[in-house]
Amino acid sequence: MGPAAAAWPHWEAVYHGPLGSAYPPLPLPLLSDDVEQVRAAAAKALTAADDRSPAVLAALVAALDRPGEAARRTVCQALETRTGRTGPYDPQADDAARRATLQAWKDWWAHNRPK
Repeated sequence: MGPAAAAWPHWEAVYHGPLGSAYPPLPLPLLSDDVEQVRAAAAKALTAADDRSPAVLAALVAALDRPGEAARRTVCQALETRTGRTGPYDPQADDAARRATLQAWKDWWAHNRPK
């Protein structure tokens, strides 16, 4: 691990082996971390894992309420991968369009989550 990685306190929470290796599922609490880059890395790792459990989907949808446009985009990509549903998040879109995308995912989850 290089000096930049060693200096970042959250590195060990998101890095699980040499580049190109398989990543084990990450703890879902990382999706609510205060650091946007940690949330984005957790969502990206969950995209690579094939876990479509309700717990993962619920954590991803909950992560949409956290600030950070890049993390929200990555979370939406993870949701798209998990669900096969299209709902891309454009950080450059106006506020109303961004809110509409987030709300569409929340509505989808409210309709599709296990009762």
